Amino acid sequence: MNAYLCLNDNPGNTEYLYCNIIYGEMVLNPEKVQANMQGVIDALSILAEDYTDPNGYIRLNELGNFLRYGEG
Repeated sequence: MNAYLCLNDNPGNTEYLYCNIIYGEMVLNPEKVQANMQGVIDALSILAEDYTDPNGYIRLNELGNFLRYGEG
């Protein structure tokens, strides 16, 4: 919830875009996201501990790129 509130205050920031990409893939490719749900959980676990931790957003970015352009 803290991450959402922080990101919602600054919708143009990069971290917001990473989260938006994952959400978009959940809508457009739910089967692919479901098959890679552990990656989503891992990234969100980092952010649950500290929503300012850049490693969580890096993981979301990597996952988003994989879901959009990768195989699987």
